[in-house]
Amino acid sequence: MAANTIERFATALYEWCSSGSGISKFLKRLFTLFVLLHVATITCTAFGLLFIHLPRVCVFIILLCLVVPCFAIVLAILYGLMGFLIPFEQKAEFLLKVVLKTGMVSTIALFIFGFIIWGFAPAVSSLSPAKTSRILSSNVRLPLGEPYGIAIDPEGNLYLALQSYGRIQKYSPRGDFISGWFVDAKAGFFVFWMEEDGLLHADVGRTHLHRVFDLSGNLLTETEVKSHEESLRILRKAGDRMKTSDSYGNTYSIHGQNWLPRVVKVGVDGDVSIVLEDPLYLSMLKASQPAYVLFLTGLFTTVLFSLLIRVNKANIEDRKIDFPDRRGL
Repeated sequence: MAANTIERFATALYEWCSSGSGISKFLKRLFTLFVLLHVATITCTAFGLLFIHLPRVCVFIILLCLVVPCFAIVLAILYGLMGFLIPFEQKAEFLLKVVLKTGMVSTIALFIFGFIIWGFAPAVSSLSPAKTSRILSSNVRLPLGEPYGIAIDPEGNLYLALQSYGRIQKYSPRGDFISGWFVDAKAGFFVFWMEEDGLLHADVGRTHLHRVFDLSGNLLTETEVKSHEESLRILRKAGDRMKTSDSYGNTYSIHGQNWLPRVVKVGVDGDVSIVLEDPLYLSMLKASQPAYVLFLTGLFTTVLFSLLIRVNKANIEDRKIDFPDRRGL
């Protein structure tokens, strides 16, 4: 029923976009694309917020969607290899159909999850801080999405710039999450560093705005960067954004920026330890590399299951014809 409704809607939308003159067709398609992009943005934002607030539940569903197709593929292969040895039974064929269609639904869900996780990052980064503060509390922890920028205050608290989300997050010296806030990056890159006065500075390249925050994330000043020379001066002042040091001479650096980000501490005596990393369940909800994996895995397995369903349907029809002859032998 749902599939027929979607098919009728898609057909009606295609006919509407194809009707009229050349300019009318172009405007209709442009309007349709604009609406679809906004619907996708709203969908990614809404479901992305659900993923962030219920990360363990969502990761469990994702893992389930990964396991079910594997089971279905193995069952389909075994049935294909052994099908000629067992007699035709309607119940067995029906069970195989159910398993394959369940696997198909799981792979489509996996594809959608990957799209939502990938789309949530630019969607939430494009919103203004006023809007993000209403839909996402500063106490909600986001995954370490492409951390590029690190600072440390006199108390040993760490500050990371998450480029995927346009957000700065604060962690305790033990790596426990404290709070986070957005810098209005407009889905772009921003430079982040701490001055000697103990204030946090963020320069957003897309809006050409220089913002200064206190250590709690409160916006103190906002100025416009008016020249290219000033931008270069800011970049030189920011220095090495992947490494910082505390007053005791310990060095903190970001490793594995794209896949499994972590902050590694090298003590003055040479001891190396990991002071900050995401739990595994939170890493699976990170933009953008894990999201790409889910997206491509769902796309590939959806195509695979569509082929398996077609082959299985053809085999069932062949066996319905051949088995009476076998039984008569």
